[in-house]
Amino acid sequence: MNNNSYKKLLELQRFLSSNGHTESATKAEAILRSYASNLPEGYSGDFGDIAEFLSSDSEEEMTMENKSTAPTDGEDLAPDDENVVEPTSGNVSVLDVQKKLIKAGFDLPRFGADGLHGKETTNAIKSLLDKARNDGLYFGTGDGTIIDEIVMSLLDFYIENGSGNTLDTGSAVREGNRSSGVLYLGDSQMVGSLGNVLMRMNGAGVRVAKSGKTADWVASNQRVKEELRKKPSKIIISLNGNGTSGTRRLIELIQKESPDSHVVWTGAPPPIFMKGKRTWANYLKSEDSFGRAYDERAKRNNYVKAILPPSWLFIDPYEYIKYDEPLEIKGRTYPSGYTCDRCDGIHLPSSISSNYISRVSALS
Repeated sequence: MNNNSYKKLLELQRFLSSNGHTESATKAEAILRSYASNLPEGYSGDFGDIAEFLSSDSEEEMTMENKSTAPTDGEDLAPDDENVVEPTSGNVSVLDVQKKLIKAGFDLPRFGADGLHGKETTNAIKSLLDKARNDGLYFGTGDGTIIDEIVMSLLDFYIENGSGNTLDTGSAVREGNRSSGVLYLGDSQMVGSLGNVLMRMNGAGVRVAKSGKTADWVASNQRVKEELRKKPSKIIISLNGNGTSGTRRLIELIQKESPDSHVVWTGAPPPIFMKGKRTWANYLKSEDSFGRAYDERAKRNNYVKAILPPSWLFIDPYEYIKYDEPLEIKGRTYPSGYTCDRCDGIHLPSSISSNYISRVSALS
């Protein structure tokens, strides 16, 4: 077992201990103690030192002994059937998590929401994490055996925004080879609540969007090219400007295939400070990294605005989504942003999306 395996065991020990499963927690602690006789210099065999070492970012490896008594991965402490109850983190029950999994589109066809954390629930959580990795929302190594705040935040996100990997929804009304509807293009904002509100307010159309993608993906997408050749009357784009060459390629593609379409581009919305809140975007919890994210997204908006054709309209969300009272952090003022009880700090929730779009006549 390497450090990562021991870190998982430590997480499980803490997990069990915090939820009152003393016997199992003691067993996990004993296993950790028996394999820590050769910690790097500066650490003792005390359990506190073991926990400190495993929680650090050190790349040093512990020398493991007594391997004959080591449990293999998945043995003893991991659930091996649907009759094993495994606790969750904090005050969240397994039953609540299962209900959210089903609501978010990660089905539990055999056992359903039964309050037991076994293989089916573990596999559903793993599917959630795998999807989040593909969508660019998660970069961890979770395997579905642990339920933490990241899992809960991701479930809330997919319940709010849908778990479809690629959205291609709506049906355009066509006259011959010309579409009288709207072509909606974008990334995760267009996949989620913002895209849903845009379609509700602008009517029939075709939406082609995918989480975690840039303008380069949109410009290379065959479905996008096909829809552009139908000459949509209006094109609404929601992209954050990440990828300069792709942005230019998309502009050139639209100018070539559908030069007469009315094009509106809505940029990256401001992120919000998430200290003390649950989010997959942990960098929004730090004052400094939040400030950098705030500036970077504003910079991307300015870049896109500068290169768009004169006949296209660019809408900067920073100008419309603002606090009633500017946010003050470490002596700096942040005028743009919003407040929300359940959001990830990056993707606009429905209420904020509706308010934003209703204030911009070009988008509504």
